[in-house]
Amino acid sequence: MKHISVKLTDGAYVKLQNLRGSRSTSDYIRDLLFADDKTVGKETEAFQNLFTDIADLKNSMGALLKGLPNKEALLAVVTFLAHAMTIGNPTAYAHHTTELKQLFQTLKTSVNNGGGQ
Repeated sequence: MKHISVKLTDGAYVKLQNLRGSRSTSDYIRDLLFADDKTVGKETEAFQNLFTDIADLKNSMGALLKGLPNKEALLAVVTFLAHAMTIGNPTAYAHHTTELKQLFQTLKTSVNNGGGQ
């Protein structure tokens, strides 16, 4: 295990002691350093799951489109599902707005083209 030392002013040391509460200084600093990694990991996983759901939806819609002559009704369903996903997974949507809009446009284009890209 590696060790890191840091020089602090007396005021900064007192502030650190107050902020860490009952946790050890090492645990408190470790949490500060790696908290973003945990958050980013969760957001990345949520986005990957959402991307997979959208890809599955696109494939399903493409297959269904061949049997449905009413593209306007299908586009309405696609629009509803896209909005439902953004409501159902706001964490993933919040940081990937551009990508999700592009996926939605690709799906709409696919529907308009009869299931092809």
